[in-house]
Formats: sequence, structure tokens, C-alpha cells
Amino acid sequence: DQCRAPSIGTAPVPTNLTPEAAKSALNQSNLWMPMAAEGKDFPDVPGEIASMADEAHRCASIGAYRAAIMSARAVVEATCKEHGIVDGTLYTKIEKLHAAGKIGPLVKDEVTEIRLMGNDMAHGDLGEAPTGDDAGECLAYMAELLEEVYQRPARVEARAAKRAGSS
Repeated sequence: DQCRAPSIGTAPVPTNLTPEAAKSALNQSNLWMPMAAEGKDFPDVPGEIASMADEAHRCASIGAYRAAIMSARAVVEATCKEHGIVDGTLYTKIEKLHAAGKIGPLVKDEVTEIRLMGNDMAHGDLGEAPTGDDAGECLAYMAELLEEVYQRPARVEARAAKRAGSS
């Protein structure tokens, strides 16, 4: 429905249905190809980082869990770089982001989990494929990072500006 090209839907249709019932069954398709990816908006997050975070959600929504986790890992690294932390391993960058007071200890632990989930894939050691639950957990951790670093501070700042304007 988004690519302006032919789409294919599959559904189990018993052979003893009337034509109208068969058409109704096809409208309740089990699978559409190509799949329509579902993203997520991240207001107050710098454009390229928000775009990558959205892409991570789009990947997970179509079952591309490795790509979702790798995209979340890229969001973590890009967030560090956007705050001037460009040297060292991702482990070092996360430690520096925490030391700079940009993330608290819980978010540091969450983004460390993203790093660990994505490490093997980032280095070509594919191993066991991640599940939807793995990707969902990783995306939740990524959202916590973006909330703490960008979105919550922007809301507080907007509220303070609104209060200052009404004085």
C-alpha cells in the first residue's frame, strides 16, 4: 500500500466457501508482501538520530530483528558522538556519556545491553538469530536513552519557557 507496486496477500481459504465469504477471508490476510513497516517518531531528537531510531522500529516491525538491534546500537553511538564523545570503543563512549552526566546509571546499564546485543553482529559473529522479544527489549532501551538525553530535557525546557513567558 505504500510502494505503489503490486502487493500479495496470503490467507487460508477453505474451498467450500461462497465467493463472498472467500473474498472476506482474503481481506483478513495473514501476510501481505511487501510488508508495511511501522516506525516511531522521536520528537526533540536530532534529525539523523531520530531517523535511525525510527528505522530501528521499522526493521523490527517487519521481523528484521538483527537490523533493528544494529540500528539501535548505531543510535547509541551517534548519541555519544553528537555529544562530542568520538574516541574509543563504544564501551568507552558509553562510560564517558555517563561520566558527563548525560545518562544515569540505569540508562547506562540499558545502553550497555544494546551494545552487548549488537556486538556479535557488528563484528560479523552472527550466531543465534535474535527474537522479536530481543529486538523489543533493545528498542525499549534505546527509547529510554533518547528520552533521558533529548526528550525529557526538551519538555522541561519548554515548560520553563512557557512559565517565564506567562510571568
